[in-house]
Amino acid sequence: MVNTSVKRVSKEKLQQEVEDNIVSGWNLKRHNENVAILTKPGGWGSGAGHILVFLLTAWLTIFIGNFIYALYCRLTSGSELQIKADN
Repeated sequence: MVNTSVKRVSKEKLQQEVEDNIVSGWNLKRHNENVAILTKPGGWGSGAGHILVFLLTAWLTIFIGNFIYALYCRLTSGSELQIKADN
C-alpha cells in the first residue's frame, strides 16, 4: 500500500517545488504543466521486525524469512507525492 500525499502550489512555483523534492530524495514519476507525481520507496523493515522474523523462522528457512520480510516492507511502504498547480 502506498501512502499518497497531495500538495497544492501556484503554477509559477510548481517547477521549483518539484526540484526541491527531487533534491530531498523523491523520484520523479510523471510531470506535466499542472501535476507532478513523485515517489519514494519504502524502507527495509524495522530492526525489531527482523529480529522477530529471525527468531520465528531462521531455523526453518535459513534467513529466507528475513529476505521476504524486507521485500514486503520495501514494496508496501512506499510514498507518493502529488504536486498540483492551482490556477
